[in-house]
Amino acid sequence: MYRRIRDISLSWRLTALYVTVLAVVLTILGVVLYTRVEDFLLRDTASRLQASAKPPSGPNRRPDDGNITDPARLADLAKNISSQDTTVQIISPDGTILATAIPYKGRPTAPTVDPTLVREVYRTGTIHQTRLTTDDEDRLILLQPFPIGDHPTGVVQLTTSLAAMDSLLNQLRLMLLVGVLGAVTLGAMIGIPVTRAALQPLARVTTTSEQIAAGDLSQRTNLSNRYDEIGRLALAFDSMVDQLEETLRAQRQFVADASHELRTPLTALGGLIEMLLLGADRGDAATTQRALKMADREIERLSRLVGDLLTLSRLDAHPVTHHHPLDLAALVNDVGEQTHYLAGERTVIWQAPEPLLINGDPDKLKQVLLNLTGNAVAFTTTTGRIELRATRQGQNACVQVEDNGSGIRAEDLPRLFERFYRGDKSRVRRADGGGNGLGLAIAKAIIEAHGGTISAKSVVDHGTTITFTIPLANAHQETTAESGANTTYAVPKPRTIS
Repeated sequence: MYRRIRDISLSWRLTALYVTVLAVVLTILGVVLYTRVEDFLLRDTASRLQASAKPPSGPNRRPDDGNITDPARLADLAKNISSQDTTVQIISPDGTILATAIPYKGRPTAPTVDPTLVREVYRTGTIHQTRLTTDDEDRLILLQPFPIGDHPTGVVQLTTSLAAMDSLLNQLRLMLLVGVLGAVTLGAMIGIPVTRAALQPLARVTTTSEQIAAGDLSQRTNLSNRYDEIGRLALAFDSMVDQLEETLRAQRQFVADASHELRTPLTALGGLIEMLLLGADRGDAATTQRALKMADREIERLSRLVGDLLTLSRLDAHPVTHHHPLDLAALVNDVGEQTHYLAGERTVIWQAPEPLLINGDPDKLKQVLLNLTGNAVAFTTTTGRIELRATRQGQNACVQVEDNGSGIRAEDLPRLFERFYRGDKSRVRRADGGGNGLGLAIAKAIIEAHGGTISAKSVVDHGTTITFTIPLANAHQETTAESGANTTYAVPKPRTIS
């Protein structure tokens, strides 16, 4: 049963829901109205009977009113009290019927009354009201004390038909029933198209989702002009698909680039091996040695590429590195010393004037610094200049690697940190054929894993500056680390080695 309900369209379920709520509310209101009207009519009928059951007194008394038990007199009183739809009986305190007045034939007869009830009404002076239901019609019976002047006589019983009231209530009940059914029907007739119209954007999202699932990633809901919940859902959906499309495009490009990069050394290795198998070396040991060295370089290049790809995949899957407190300034000085020995005749300057305590992975951060300084060395002439600086900027540690090399074109800067992107191939002049375009992508992934940012600015023929920032450790960790660092680390002065 639940599955059948669940399989019904949302528009029908919503329509059924608010039509049901409408029916329940109208039914409750109808019941309350019907009950209040019925109670009012009963009280009004009882009040009319009470008012009509007042015998004459005072100046209206006849001279012979002294004989209050005279049957003729009592019959006359009962007749005066009765009306066309009211039967009257005057009853003595012991239950004896003293007089009866029936307006005309066919009017309700007076039912038998319990003498105990009569005595109770006579003794206490209260009014007793009863509604009697029979096969013919409903009746209202009223018992109340009946004095004549100052002489208590007994109890008067008034019995009136409720046929008129029941007829009015039946009409009211029919009107309420027709009104509720009409309102529910009208609500359903209006609700279905209104609900469908309201859910039309959701249907559009569903259709777009199905088209995207079928492989057409160009589809969008294009519901940005709506500001309700569905509009926000559609906007988030379009944004998600945009990111998905960009991710898939990047993955396809990554696979294509990786395949190309892997194919190059593999092709070279295959050619060298094939050459040796065909005996192209003609038994010359020197030729064979050169071919093997070339193969070794290609294997090394292939190993670097596979290692970089593995590093990126690990950073993508588990971007959180092994963080612990460390002094970034000391790491910068260490890399500065190392760069000096790799830079040849180039001028290398490194500055880290104060400790910079962060939470990080020293191996990963050193990899970033070596990659940046390695690029600076590769793209700077032998008489060039390389600067490595580490400073404090607010709550961040800031590191800059600057060179005065060939620079990067403005159109290449936005894509500089993309995987396999190497921009102008003429800039690559390493002896081994250049990098594989993954170094800066790895650097970006590592820096972002540390909660930092990395950026680049460059001017062609004037040099490039790569800047990254990492949040400093909190005050407590920083104070603790500084107290320990001062015993093992002397703040270095800026050093220039050429």
